[in-house]
Amino acid sequence: MTQQGKTMKSKPKSDTRQARVSPLEPILAGYVSSDRDHALTAPVRGIELFVGECLDDRHPSLTGRVLVAWQDERASTIEKWLPTLQGLSVRKLDRVLLQQPVNWPEPIVFGVLDGCADRRRPDLVAEHSIELKPDEAVRIDSCNGSPLVEICQENDQPVVRLLSDDVNLDLNGKLEISAQSIDLKAKQGQFSITAEGDVVVKGEIIELN
Repeated sequence: MTQQGKTMKSKPKSDTRQARVSPLEPILAGYVSSDRDHALTAPVRGIELFVGECLDDRHPSLTGRVLVAWQDERASTIEKWLPTLQGLSVRKLDRVLLQQPVNWPEPIVFGVLDGCADRRRPDLVAEHSIELKPDEAVRIDSCNGSPLVEICQENDQPVVRLLSDDVNLDLNGKLEISAQSIDLKAKQGQFSITAEGDVVVKGEIIELN
């Protein structure tokens, strides 16, 4: 192209198209390149599964996190408080399965290997509690004021006393009573057992008087 004896070259059109960049790439790149978080780099790159051991199941301030120790591909031991899946019961000394999602900055505990540790009953959280003195009791009355149930302490033992003259314990399913030893007494009158099916009595020695 010429203008007034001068030659002008047209500039090539710049490519305005830009490669699409995921908003998670800068975040993941920061974790992969950080020496401080080297323990997380292997799971991020390989999406690998790890088996770890729970060292503590109670975080000082956060819920849903347990302290887990595991080894990475370099045989380096790592200890970190990790989140667990909602509803997953993890206890101390359990061996757990860890997995690193590609869009998450830390591994997640998503499973427990059965049989690796004795499972104990989870501790219940007391929503309400009351302290009873030796001469105090908790009583439940009906709407008309009739006493129903009393809970107290006698001879350093808890006592649950039903205050009605007659009590009917009725349920649709199975009733199971378990204890180190069981002693059933009828203070007055007979002791009667009725069953629609067979009555089975098992024991090392059965004494009938």
